[in-house]
Amino acid sequence: MPHKNAFFFSSLPVSSASEIWIFKISEKRRKRCMPKNDKYHPDYEKLYPGIKIRSEILRALKQSDRKMEYIERDLKTERFRYHSETGSCDILRSREDSLDRLQEEEKHQFSQTFDLPEEVVFRKMEYAMLLEALGHLTKEEQRLVYLRYWLDMTQREIAEKYGTSQQMVSYRERHLLRKLKILLKNLL
Repeated sequence: MPHKNAFFFSSLPVSSASEIWIFKISEKRRKRCMPKNDKYHPDYEKLYPGIKIRSEILRALKQSDRKMEYIERDLKTERFRYHSETGSCDILRSREDSLDRLQEEEKHQFSQTFDLPEEVVFRKMEYAMLLEALGHLTKEEQRLVYLRYWLDMTQREIAEKYGTSQQMVSYRERHLLRKLKILLKNLL
């Protein structure tokens, strides 16, 4: 039986983010296909027939499974510290800390590695509009943008390079940014 969002999945471009997303949401299928004695080392080709799994995705999934195995083992073997003088027990906090740390690493592992396809498209569109707007600037204004934002020079360094004051560079930059803002509004 196809997944309820099968049409949505088939319309996605093949990318790492969408592949991982598909893997993470079909937990019922995953539980059915995994042997009871080896739940942390599933056969992903059997779990997701018809989906070509790239090696970097497979590596990330196996690393995630290994982390979950460690977390489960830590939670099952919670250790206590018994104080004979007071008769009280303390749970060792390092287990909780390691669980939180691993979950945080897991969250950042996927969010920082892969961009959503929409984000890539919007970024390319913004870049194209910016290039078009920069094409409407004078050569001197383009040079200022290049020095200030691509070479990351300070206003003082630019002023020294051209033998002008920092105030003049600051004025030109403000004027240039206002002009770019108007150009970008007109392009939208």
